[in-house]
Amino acid sequence: MKTEAMREFVDTWMDYRSVTVACGEIAAVHGMSRTTLFAELRERGQWPTARVGDLALENKRLRKQVEQLRTRVAQLEAVLAGRQD
Repeated sequence: MKTEAMREFVDTWMDYRSVTVACGEIAAVHGMSRTTLFAELRERGQWPTARVGDLALENKRLRKQVEQLRTRVAQLEAVLAGRQD
């Protein structure tokens, strides 16, 4: 029962208006509580959310990349300005 519910959740959660609604409705169909299905999904790493730490690392990486791109754009603008003189 849990395995079937988990499989259905993984395959269809994007069709629902939210991940929580999907969890609740799928759990009910399979005769379990939303909390039980949620716990099983989290335990097996199948709950589709990013962790705060992962997001913070991605944000840091993207900020660094943006700064590098800004620096490169400034360098290219300086080269172009030198050619126009």
